[in-house]
Amino acid sequence: MERQRNEGPLLVVIKLGGSLYDLDGLPDLLAQLRDWFLPGGCYARATPLLLPGGGKTADVVRDWQQIHAIDEDQAHWLACEALDLNARLIQSILPQSVIVDDPLSAHAAWEEGRFPLLATSHALKREEQFSWHQEPSAPGHPGEPLPHIWDVTSDSLAAWLALRFGAERLLLIKSVPVPASRHVTEAARRGWVDPYFPGLAGHLPVIDWCDGRSLPLRYTTWLESGLPVGSA
Repeated sequence: MERQRNEGPLLVVIKLGGSLYDLDGLPDLLAQLRDWFLPGGCYARATPLLLPGGGKTADVVRDWQQIHAIDEDQAHWLACEALDLNARLIQSILPQSVIVDDPLSAHAAWEEGRFPLLATSHALKREEQFSWHQEPSAPGHPGEPLPHIWDVTSDSLAAWLALRFGAERLLLIKSVPVPASRHVTEAARRGWVDPYFPGLAGHLPVIDWCDGRSLPLRYTTWLESGLPVGSA
């Protein structure tokens, strides 16, 4: 069974860092982000699809696992459902946003003027089901399901789903400035992205970076095919 990749309008998957949920200016951040996809914006030709990071909500699941000896698989799905809760938080802050679970629904919502937020647990379960039916591939390739471990955070979930969805770009919105000229493996060592992320980054055409704590928002293209821009 072959999974068809997105062949519709251009798609930008956005990972919003969970460390930004305590930001007083979060509504302004989200409003500026939305403007980037409107006519005249830097992503005007594309549809946004925002995947919320885990933040303190996912940390609660990690604590539960330690207290109650929950196995890795169960903890993984609880953490993914925590991302869905965070999507509902963002929906309550960003007017005219809607929760979707696939690119087609995202494109349809955006055409209607609604900003799409991803129901991560639903999307991930479906894409994993499809991926099990595909031919074996190299580690990190979108044909291989993600391991259900804590080294795989919402960074890697966003990267893997961007690959599965055929996204043009992945935009990481973090609480730190762009690691300009830094290799992705160094970024992982410093904790700017999760340890599994470098294995996925090389399969993505473009990864952009935005410091969400610096308003007005600006983004920088960080990686192209996994390499820092300008390093070739």
